[in-house]
This record gives sequence, structure tokens and C-alpha cells, in this order.
Amino acid sequence: MTTFSIWTHPTTHQVRVYLNGFGSTKVWAEEQAADSFGDTIRIVARNDNRNRSELGNIVNDAERMINEAAGKRIKLFADLLALASK
Repeated sequence: MTTFSIWTHPTTHQVRVYLNGFGSTKVWAEEQAADSFGDTIRIVARNDNRNRSELGNIVNDAERMINEAAGKRIKLFADLLALASK
């Protein structure tokens, strides 16, 4: 089961939704301007011991976990915040 943690940067007030369950890799989602598909979610994976390909796979896994937790495809950061707030 996916668990989420909402965090707000104390200085910039940027809101992130952290996804737990990826071991030592930090994975979070943040809001971005809508892309060509209308998505406003940007997923970031950070781990100095993983290469770009591995981090890309983790980002894909994180997107799949978000959609499974929601029961549908989530495109808007506001919808992800609502899901994480439950």
C-alpha cells in the first residue's frame, strides 16, 4: 500500500507529496505548469547511488503507484494533494 506525506518548504512554500516505499531513494511529486498532455504533476526520484535509467524506472513505478491508489489516472497536482490528504 502506498503512503503519502505532504511537506511544505518553509521558505519557498513549495508543496511536495512524498511517496514512501522506495527504500533509500527519495521520491516526491511537485506541481509544474501543465505539459502538452495537461499533466501538472512532476515526479522526482533522488538517490546518488542509482543511475539515470534506474531513477527513471522508479519515477514510472511511482506514477503507477499513484494511479493505483487513486483507482484512476491522476493528471492534476490538486487531485494528488486531495488523495494524499485522505
